[in-house]
Amino acid sequence: MDQLPLLGDPGSLMRLLLTPAVITWAVLGTIVSVIGLIAFTRGRRSHKRVLMIGGVALMLYPYVVYDWVAMVLLGAVICFGMIVFQDAL
Repeated sequence: MDQLPLLGDPGSLMRLLLTPAVITWAVLGTIVSVIGLIAFTRGRRSHKRVLMIGGVALMLYPYVVYDWVAMVLLGAVICFGMIVFQDAL
């Protein structure tokens, strides 16, 4: 029993994880999350709640959104909202 019956071919998981769609999602998700971390840190230091909330949203939503177009559009909307409403709260 060299192989687990549920996994199948050991290389099949790597072929599944190294598709262009998964790589694109991972790269975009990382970029958006880093931007969210920067926004959260700036909001915390300057005591601006909108930047903190927007930063948390930017850090968390890539784990829920898997389509790269929706990820870019939602990230742009969140960033636009942080710029427009930065003095609101």
